[in-house]
Amino acid sequence: MLLSDSQPIDHEQQVLLNSGMTSMEVARVSDVNTTKKKSSKWQELLLTSATIKLPLVSAGVYSFVSVAKNVSFFPFLRTTIVCVSNITAITDTSSEKWSGSSYCTDLDLVAREGQFIKGLSEGLDQTVHCLALPLLGHAIDCYGRRWGVLCGMTGIFLQCFFYFLATSFLDASHLLIIIGSIIQGGTGVFMTAINASIRDIQLKNVGDENSPHASQAFGAIQISQGSANVVAVIITTVFIISHNLTSYQAVWGIFSCVSLLVLLMCYYFYGETHDSLQQWQWRKASPFNVLVLFRESESHKWIGLGVFFVTFALTSFSVLQAFTIREFKWTQTYSTSIFLILSPCAVVSLAASFTLIPRYGPVWVLRINFYLMNFCMICFSLAKWSEAFVFLGISSLLLSIGAFPALMQVITSTCEEHRTGEVLANIGAVCLGAVAIGNLVYGTIFSHKFISTMSFFVGTPLMWIGTYCASRAREHVEHIS
Repeated sequence: MLLSDSQPIDHEQQVLLNSGMTSMEVARVSDVNTTKKKSSKWQELLLTSATIKLPLVSAGVYSFVSVAKNVSFFPFLRTTIVCVSNITAITDTSSEKWSGSSYCTDLDLVAREGQFIKGLSEGLDQTVHCLALPLLGHAIDCYGRRWGVLCGMTGIFLQCFFYFLATSFLDASHLLIIIGSIIQGGTGVFMTAINASIRDIQLKNVGDENSPHASQAFGAIQISQGSANVVAVIITTVFIISHNLTSYQAVWGIFSCVSLLVLLMCYYFYGETHDSLQQWQWRKASPFNVLVLFRESESHKWIGLGVFFVTFALTSFSVLQAFTIREFKWTQTYSTSIFLILSPCAVVSLAASFTLIPRYGPVWVLRINFYLMNFCMICFSLAKWSEAFVFLGISSLLLSIGAFPALMQVITSTCEEHRTGEVLANIGAVCLGAVAIGNLVYGTIFSHKFISTMSFFVGTPLMWIGTYCASRAREHVEHIS
């Protein structure tokens, strides 16, 4: 490549030209430097990943178990629905007319009741999680990040075990499912501990949580989780969902064993990253501490409000699988496969975040992703009229995944080192409160014979409110580059 009048000359090239080099020599030097810069970015990413390898692997394995469990949850719930119906039984489980339960032949009722139990159990999970997370977040500042990792993984194991028991005792299955969900909610501090560990390691190795390395670290965690999620969806779809099982006893038995092995792995290999442990204070462990935290900081207040309303809006997608089964008669395998096919959108978003966040800053990246999320809500509000809107909505939602590393950099950059767990937990509690309310609200809406897209109509104005709160938060975090 030769320098010409039509090509812009940067400062470095001008200096080389003034030193007496020819344009051809300058072009060669520029090409070499460009290649080095590109190589350097990937080397930085690999270096960053190497410094957080234990949290990286742990987060990936945890995500695999969590996603496999979540993907199997709704089909599993359908098998537990019992009813009296005059509809002729469909014994062919591969038929789109199969209800999903051996004890109820009404497909519509099974979908609605399954979604209601899903909303109830997940709503209770998130309610307990919301109340417990401030205490758990303060605990990882006092007892260490390793304690939080082990506590969170123990909860996943017990949840899978109670679901296993539910397959054996059908009369008490819904009660056992709810108990398992409550246990998971009361111990769910795993990812809070992981993200706090990331900040601990970054401050030790880089010394500045505002550096590009911070977004790279959180982005690497997302890549690890995203890759594990894709593998989990593929395995679950191929070996579980596609078989339209009538009993999930073996599935929950396997998940219980896998989660126990992960717990043992974390116990033996996950080291502590937090050196300055704090003294226990019951005031900071209270669920009401979130109000104090937001009153003390304008940035936390508006970030918290934005997270609440955006999460409340996005929780409407908890009814998505039931919606597609009810409205378009999609099979469980087909609806799960759609997410898998469109998952590269999430990979593209995360890959782009590695370049966009260091170049334009996390605040700018968040703003772009808010546009995508608003577009997503509008698409799903129109989904009743065409399946194309479902594909557009899912694509734009997955493309907004790149917001997460930007959001984590913003949040961790607004809190003191010794309060990282506290701040992350309290903002997480706000998010979980929105999920708990959303699961109950959207599950109830969907269980009644309203317009099938009513949940998305409700979520759209909530997303607008969240966008407004984010614009207010922007005034207080613009300094983060």
